[in-house]
Amino acid sequence: MSKPKLLSDFDAQKTITAVYTGGHVEWRNGLLFTGLNGDINITKDGSLLHKLTEEEDPALMFTTFFHEDVLTLIVAHKSSLLRQYAMQQDKEDWKPEVVKTFRSIHTGPIALMKIHLLEGSKLLATGGTDGTVKIWDLEHKYYTHNFKAGSGVCSIIEFHPTKFLVFGGFMMGQLFCWDMKTSSQLYKLDGHFNGVTGIKVLAEKDELISAGRDKVVIIWNLKNGEKLKTIPASGAVEGLYGSKQDMQVVLAVEDKLIHWDLAVPKQIKVLNLGSVITKLQSDGDVIHCATVDQNLVSVSGEKLKHLNTVVGNNDEILCLTFIGQDNSHLLVGCNSTALRLYKVEDYSCKLVYGHTDTVMCMSACASDKTLIATGGKDRTVKIWKLDDKGSLKCLVTGSGHSDPIQGVTFLNTLNNRVITVAKDTTVKSWNVDYEKEQMSSIRTEIGHEKEINCCCVSPGDEMIATGSQDKLCKLWDKDLNLISALRGHKRGIWCAQFSPQDQLLATGSADAVIKIWNLGDYACVKQLEGQECSVLSLSWISGHQIVSSGSDGLIKVWWVTKQEALTTLDSHTDKVWSLVTRVEDGELEIASGSAAGELIFWKDVTDLTKAKKQEEIDNLTLGQQKLANLIAAKLYSEALKTALRLSQPFTALKLLKKLSYEEVNDAVMDLNMVEIDQLLGYSVKWNSNSKHSEAAQTVLHVILTNYVPDELMKLSGCRGWVEGLLPYTEKHFYRLSRLQMKCKFLVFLRANMKSTGMQVEYTSQGEEEE
Repeated sequence: MSKPKLLSDFDAQKTITAVYTGGHVEWRNGLLFTGLNGDINITKDGSLLHKLTEEEDPALMFTTFFHEDVLTLIVAHKSSLLRQYAMQQDKEDWKPEVVKTFRSIHTGPIALMKIHLLEGSKLLATGGTDGTVKIWDLEHKYYTHNFKAGSGVCSIIEFHPTKFLVFGGFMMGQLFCWDMKTSSQLYKLDGHFNGVTGIKVLAEKDELISAGRDKVVIIWNLKNGEKLKTIPASGAVEGLYGSKQDMQVVLAVEDKLIHWDLAVPKQIKVLNLGSVITKLQSDGDVIHCATVDQNLVSVSGEKLKHLNTVVGNNDEILCLTFIGQDNSHLLVGCNSTALRLYKVEDYSCKLVYGHTDTVMCMSACASDKTLIATGGKDRTVKIWKLDDKGSLKCLVTGSGHSDPIQGVTFLNTLNNRVITVAKDTTVKSWNVDYEKEQMSSIRTEIGHEKEINCCCVSPGDEMIATGSQDKLCKLWDKDLNLISALRGHKRGIWCAQFSPQDQLLATGSADAVIKIWNLGDYACVKQLEGQECSVLSLSWISGHQIVSSGSDGLIKVWWVTKQEALTTLDSHTDKVWSLVTRVEDGELEIASGSAAGELIFWKDVTDLTKAKKQEEIDNLTLGQQKLANLIAAKLYSEALKTALRLSQPFTALKLLKKLSYEEVNDAVMDLNMVEIDQLLGYSVKWNSNSKHSEAAQTVLHVILTNYVPDELMKLSGCRGWVEGLLPYTEKHFYRLSRLQMKCKFLVFLRANMKSTGMQVEYTSQGEEEE
């Protein structure tokens, strides 16, 4: 019988974390810019690329602009400083570099910024809380205009695409048109009575469309500044997208995107996003929206078709499950009424609405992975169907529990039988009629004395296990007849799972212990100890391995036979409520979600790690043989480089002691900067011992006489080896100085000593000769 394969190494392939918790956000050229806790996060496909941070100087506002393959980012800080970054694409990364730092001349914080390219000049407009709009020339780096509106906070800035005109809207409803050629106000467009949030310039018709929170859209004549038409909107407008056709716009009204034809006027199409929209921005033909529940939704501009959703903040992730026939999607339940449906291939997300309160548990049907059951605080259980287009549709809803549902599972062989457990201490068996879209409870049992946290079904449907806060795990048959009660845990049970191969059941408890139970005699046969806090979730990887998560944020992979943890994954920062596994192309993947909103996808890299270790061993063996050959051939310079590459400092020291200064100089000059840094690190240790200090000082002299300080300052360990070399070098200098003084005294003493019977003669240089 072959030895079972043990999985011991996992790597975090993808981490989805909080990138948006409200405030300003911008989309540009496939990148997402968000402000979070005073920092600017730059993300792509949900992964954090860069974080721009300034200590004790939080960022308040920012804006972006893309031109000639260069992405410009301007950040306004609390200290009134503005920093201009230039970002150019390097392979798949965008690296921000500071181009200029200048001071804002606003008397208050900057509320809004806008960049515009006009006749080859890149202009920056800043709108403040002091009722002014200021213009800056970023190319020539000077301030050009200062437009005053009186008072109020600037809510929107828009440039005319062809003329030297700029429009500014304010929170009090004021709307101004300023002429940048004359630096004066051209028109004050009176008509709005609340914040102006959207502007579209019709350049060919010399007209302007404005929308605001006063629930109206106004069309203006830019020739004389007169109002042409006022069109009532169906609610407060939070943003406006200008369609390619002149009189067509898309308005963000409450939780809807509405495509309007203002020439008629009439609504062409309505898309409900399910949550109130707080910001609308366009990037080409795509409309991006931020919602009040901190989600970032992208839709096509003309057809209003949903493209993608970036979850800005998952908050507290409570449950996970892989769904689809090939486990192509991950369904996530968190502290929200909306389910998150991730497509694992590209991590794109859709929000699924149906529950009216937080979703607490979910389970996919083993016989049909496109069927999913969910339960939550709204005390209902819902059955969903995943269609070929990757969308979830609710088929049926059942109600009957008097408290939140905390566990749900299908019978493995029957897709119309569902088991639920709840905080009300009851276990329910449900029959689902998909044709009549009905769900009825066929049996209810008071299962435990306290709330029930979990339930699961054995592979053949022979048993159902329920775990409760009363420290018991109870076993039932599929008709909910009690079989046995498993006693042994000292605190409440959070999770339970049947082994896919053996007659075993694993339970995890708040007593930080995982117990393995034999289903033949219902005895505890093994106990896994090592998780220091409550075990919140577990899953069998195979018949001999378990992966578990705890309230300390740690994930452990266990070898059940030896009762030991093979590895610990510690990337999470808060309790991990749920983890699930799937096999993709023969490799195991783990998805875990935490209370901090982190969603991490782990991949098994055991074989890859073993191959790398073996390769390192082989390379080390070959390197050691090569080093021995070079030393035998007395090729010490080449041997020194080889010793450094093999990280053998003692061998390098022995070689340096055998070389002359010229040979050391030649050997060191053949090294690259990484090897120079490594050699200086070794020299710090050698220099601390007077026996080896001569070799260290020789290396130091060669490096300092051949490299300029600017090159050495770029070394990663520069600060460390400077701090380590200075004190001992001074000590050696003082020691050699004293030795030199003593040597001079010995010459004097010897010159004045006369031995009996010995004649002493002096040369012309004053030296004595016998």
